[in-house]
Amino acid sequence: MVGTGSEMNGGSGITNTEKKLKIGKVFGEAVMPKFSILNPRYTFTVPKYQMISGIFDIMSHILEQYFSGSDDNTSDYIAEGLLRSLIHSSKIAVRNPEDYEARSNIMWTATIALNGLIAMGKTTDWMVHMIGQSIGAYTDAAHGMTLSAVSIPYYKHILPYGLAKFKRYAINV
Repeated sequence: MVGTGSEMNGGSGITNTEKKLKIGKVFGEAVMPKFSILNPRYTFTVPKYQMISGIFDIMSHILEQYFSGSDDNTSDYIAEGLLRSLIHSSKIAVRNPEDYEARSNIMWTATIALNGLIAMGKTTDWMVHMIGQSIGAYTDAAHGMTLSAVSIPYYKHILPYGLAKFKRYAINV
């Protein structure tokens, strides 16, 4: 399943089902993969619900970095391109799950979304993920679906503080 970009980042999530905790506390070079092979064909049979959940996780990784601070830098331009590619390819993959190009673009976007590239020059807080992980600790909901549930209320809440960035997103993405 594509979503976390774990093939090229040094982060891992840990769940404690007894205490209802879902946290991402393992970060660093020690858990960074040294080598990865990405083959979109292995994603062809992923159920649509899981595929969409993974796609929203990818989108959230990009959006949370994009809307962090009022930075206007190269990272934002890369993020906008990733979002456009993800939206375009996701529409195709939902209609045709075996579209190799669409699936490969989704996979590549997931890889870039959380490998540190678009975080350069940014300040990030990962609030959507923290809230989503809290919900995930108490439910059986897929991670991407918890993110989709909290994203709109969260972004409505921060809209007054970053109106210029939301306008830029509306125009460029």
